[in-house]
This record gives sequence, structure tokens and C-alpha cells, in this order.
Amino acid sequence: MSYHGGLIRLVMFIHLFCPISTNLITGLFGDLFCPAIPLATPFGRIGILSTVNSFGRVTYNAVGMYFPFDLTLSLRHPSQLYEALFEGIVFVHPAVVD
Repeated sequence: MSYHGGLIRLVMFIHLFCPISTNLITGLFGDLFCPAIPLATPFGRIGILSTVNSFGRVTYNAVGMYFPFDLTLSLRHPSQLYEALFEGIVFVHPAVVD
């Protein structure tokens, strides 16, 4: 819910800040921040990995990680890193921009 909470706070900030402090139209101010949302998503995934609140599937390969709060103490896929990597590639890759 941290991603959704940040997005809701951003929308609230735009609606509160635009009419009072500047003469910018709310839609134009929102257009400035919309490209930042896909850029911030990989950093959110890394933040989820640092809080260790979700584990990936059990693996027997060398790509696994031990999570400290996992009661089974088994290797698990770092799915948060996979998601951060692939979300970054999808955002940066020029073929997706079409």
C-alpha cells in the first residue's frame, strides 16, 4: 500500500498546491509528475526488498536469497529485484515507446 499511498498523497498535493501557490493549471502540473511515477516504481520495489515483508517462491538455484523473517529458512527468489529490473527495462527500452 505504500505505492498507492504515495500516489494518493501526490494527487492531494497537486490539488492543494496548484490553486493556492501558483497559477498553473492542475492538469499541467500533473503532467509534470506523471513521468516520475514509472521511474519511482523500481525504487519502491527495492524498498519493499529492504523491509523484507514479502518473499518469493522457494528455489534450489544459485539466484536465491535467504530472508531473515522466513520461518522455513530456505532459498527464495528475490522477486522484488526481478520486478524492479523489468519495470526499469520496460520504461527505458525504446521499442516500448511506440
